[in-house]
Amino acid sequence: MIKSQLMSEREFCVSSDSLGVLGNPKKWRDVYGFLEGMKNFAGIEAIGWSWLKSSMASEDGTSVKIKGVHGRVSRNVDWLNDPKSKITQAVINEILVPTFDLVTKFPNQNYVLIHSTEARIKESELIKMNGKTCPNQTLFIENEPTKDSLKTTAEQVVAFARTGKNTGIMMDIGHHLFGLGEGQIVLKKDWETLIQDISDTTEYLNQNNDNGKIKIGMHLPVGDNSTDSINIDQITKAMWSDLCQLFDKHPQILLVIENQQNGIDLVHLTPTQARKQRHRNNEKVGILIENGIIQE
Repeated sequence: MIKSQLMSEREFCVSSDSLGVLGNPKKWRDVYGFLEGMKNFAGIEAIGWSWLKSSMASEDGTSVKIKGVHGRVSRNVDWLNDPKSKITQAVINEILVPTFDLVTKFPNQNYVLIHSTEARIKESELIKMNGKTCPNQTLFIENEPTKDSLKTTAEQVVAFARTGKNTGIMMDIGHHLFGLGEGQIVLKKDWETLIQDISDTTEYLNQNNDNGKIKIGMHLPVGDNSTDSINIDQITKAMWSDLCQLFDKHPQILLVIENQQNGIDLVHLTPTQARKQRHRNNEKVGILIENGIIQE
């Protein structure tokens, strides 16, 4: 077994997208309940639909541990080059919590997250808040599926942090691979570049973290939706080793496992599909444990 030397220190979360993007986070145990009691499991990253509550209980009455909330996504950007995609993104953003409300509605969550174009559009509004509304909360900014977005998002994060706000980058490796592959994820060809770019970005943020305001996270998308996920079965032992070495070098990275599905399962799971999804999730988490990415 490959093992990250410092994995005992690294927290990980799972996204509620495994329930389908419209799935209710309070049902997260239907697909990920086996994680409870696992070392360093920090909770879920909930999708921030307008009806999401800042605290909620599962159907059995126990609390749902929401680590972070994912807010508005990309819009008005060049890579959304067809009308259907632009309409879809616009509709999604309309039913996600508006960014200002996202920051103020979830004061007890460790972080909230928006995509980089949304952060750019709302920049002046966010800077005026200056971290005073929710001083213990981090605003994560996520890179988008373009080649240069990782670099420009890191620069964005540094600029926000210098205003006094707790800010972080959420490095989505699926998005970066999509950008490197110019519209498709070519895992083996671009993996080495991906690892180097993540390491360089983390080094840049550490060097510019003078006031200690910058946090670093990573989305690892291992779902079946090929347009926004990595095929976990194509990751070789050598690739897993690269990722372990990256985490050893930068143990402060918060790992968030995404798991989007295909077809109707991308939107919502029936009880039968939820049982199948739980089985698939168990298999994928087993691969991550076997290869030293997370600790059992």
